[in-house]
Amino acid sequence: MKRLLFAVLIIAAIVFGTWLIVIPSSLIIHQIENSLHKSNLQGEITGFKKGLFFSFTSQNFILKKSDNTLLSLDNVVVKINPLSLFLMRLPLTFHGDISGGKITGEVNLLKEKTHMNVGIDNANVNGIPLFGVMGLSGKGTLSGEFRLKDGTGDLKLSIKDAQFESTSFSGVIIPVNLFQSAQGAMTIDGDLVRISSLSLQGDDIYARVKGNIKKNVMDLTLELMQNSSSTDKASLLFLLENYKVSPGYYVIPIKGNMPF
Repeated sequence: MKRLLFAVLIIAAIVFGTWLIVIPSSLIIHQIENSLHKSNLQGEITGFKKGLFFSFTSQNFILKKSDNTLLSLDNVVVKINPLSLFLMRLPLTFHGDISGGKITGEVNLLKEKTHMNVGIDNANVNGIPLFGVMGLSGKGTLSGEFRLKDGTGDLKLSIKDAQFESTSFSGVIIPVNLFQSAQGAMTIDGDLVRISSLSLQGDDIYARVKGNIKKNVMDLTLELMQNSSSTDKASLLFLLENYKVSPGYYVIPIKGNMPF
């Protein structure tokens, strides 16, 4: 019994010693940055601190692409399965704050291709830089899930209480200010993003987006449908007259490069 206890203590000492001494903070940061680089992303980590029990924290983590800030996370706490260190794997589970909401997830940093599952709950849209990069300005509450494995995955999102400003893509004005909520689902296959469903709902007006984004080039169509008895949005929809198919029904092409 004493030998077993001694063996357990020795193993525990080796594991903790590996974490505290053999694996420096710089190596962890390097692995995080290298994993993001595989997906053409960059990460900036501030306030990094390694904990005793296979965990570390970061006061702030910024995710970028092409020098554009996409996400900014605060008070990030990350945990590691100690047994995975001996299997040359580094699966991380994490949670933190994002724009007044919460973010949780898991990611494996030592695989050749990135594996990740991420969930966002009740984050404020106006504090998420990604929306600004895409040309969207306004308010709303975002929740969603993102999964990626070996280059394929899916994204689901919803936005409620939206108050966006009208915007334009490739010179085409899109009246997103008419909608108060949105729900969407997309699939990812390498450099191809398929929009399975993306719907926007407003008062007496509805829209849906369909199409693909391949190698960051959009080939999308927005269908906009207005209640024929509603006339209070006539001045806003006048700018879409060239895209009118029939009374209250518009088909708007959205093409061109993504802004990042």
